[in-house]
Amino acid sequence: MQLFGPSGIRAFPTDRGPTTVANGAAIGTLGGGLGSTVATYTVPLARRAIVVAHGFFVVSTALAVGQAADIQVRVTPSGGGIQTTAFDRRIGSALDQRAAVAVELIQLRPGDLVEVRAELTAGVGVITTTGGIQGVEYDV
Repeated sequence: MQLFGPSGIRAFPTDRGPTTVANGAAIGTLGGGLGSTVATYTVPLARRAIVVAHGFFVVSTALAVGQAADIQVRVTPSGGGIQTTAFDRRIGSALDQRAAVAVELIQLRPGDLVEVRAELTAGVGVITTTGGIQGVEYDV
């Protein structure tokens, strides 16, 4: 008789019911000189995750000359190492101008942090922003 099972020292089966990650928000308005984290997700200990992060904003009050708005997806490794910007989209000026970012398949280790952040340089403009993080989390 032959017996088959997982190879290695793992004493428990592969995670067959992974957890869904779904986090997002719509931040009403963001005035000049302000920044806001729209969505954030930290991978729990003994888990890994594969996520998609997306963000969007629209200029709802025209920006001043030289003023700019950013929407970013940032990743900070476990332990608070150097934060990296996976994607950054910057625009300026006109009313109703729109910007969107989407980063697909971000692979995260235990303790890694991913966030969608909107920022507006000082001035009179206003942006309306939204964003989210979604994906799957599973055993290490």
